[in-house]
Amino acid sequence: MTQSAVRAPSEVSCRRPWFTGKERAAESGNDYFGARYYSSTMGRFMSPDWSAQVEPVPYAKLDDPQSLNLYAYVRNNPLVGIDVDGHDGNGDQDWMQKNHPDLAAANSQASWVFSGSIDWGQVDAAKAVQQQNQVQTLVNAQNAAMSNPNYAPNTPTAGTTHCNQGTNNIADATGMNTTGILSDSHGNALPANTQISNLANPDNGYHAVSSTQAQQLANSGTLVFGTQVHDPHGHIVTVRPEGLPGDNPRGRSGPLLANIGVLNGVAHQSAVFTPVHGAIVYYAPNQ
Repeated sequence: MTQSAVRAPSEVSCRRPWFTGKERAAESGNDYFGARYYSSTMGRFMSPDWSAQVEPVPYAKLDDPQSLNLYAYVRNNPLVGIDVDGHDGNGDQDWMQKNHPDLAAANSQASWVFSGSIDWGQVDAAKAVQQQNQVQTLVNAQNAAMSNPNYAPNTPTAGTTHCNQGTNNIADATGMNTTGILSDSHGNALPANTQISNLANPDNGYHAVSSTQAQQLANSGTLVFGTQVHDPHGHIVTVRPEGLPGDNPRGRSGPLLANIGVLNGVAHQSAVFTPVHGAIVYYAPNQ
């Protein structure tokens, strides 16, 4: 099948980039891919795929039935690929895996069947799945650390606590590489004040955020650290996502924290940090 080149929309008729960064013609509402137009409302190209040389089914692979549909977008699997120029055979079938591996992973876990164009509502669902997994991983790591007897105080009211070890364990369990920041090259937790100093160093990939931002990030599954430098031992915790069943936090104000100290458990900032001891600073990873 051959076809003459598709006329591009005039500059006046084009709106801002839409589907996969392509321009949308104001008159038709279709997106211009170069070789042909794509209709986002119909979920298909407006004309069949074509090639310069005569071929019965251009760019088809006989072992892939989806490639026989000359009107489909990236073989009806738009969450793993992207059409570059309107010729499906020239599309990058691994685009999503290379550029958005988190969404590709979420898509592989979900059992969605797509027909036609990408449904951005489904992409939002994929993000939600990935975010939910992040939150659950963070919560599991915090639960394990808060219940670990190795991090418990020596006595019910006082003694040596191991917030630095618990925090390092949480970071490891969430897959974050904090060697040289929270631990040494052998995986041993650094002293809390040293950990806090390393987080404050912008060269280490972290930045200070407000208490409100800290809670918002934790709610989305991001590991955020709450810190307070104090002699001889500072205190470091991780921010806890809100609204978890079974959590009955102590205190009334400030972000929720997965505290490892004299009293292990979930607590608000007001029940963990004493302002008289110094500034309370939250650190989040650079995005």
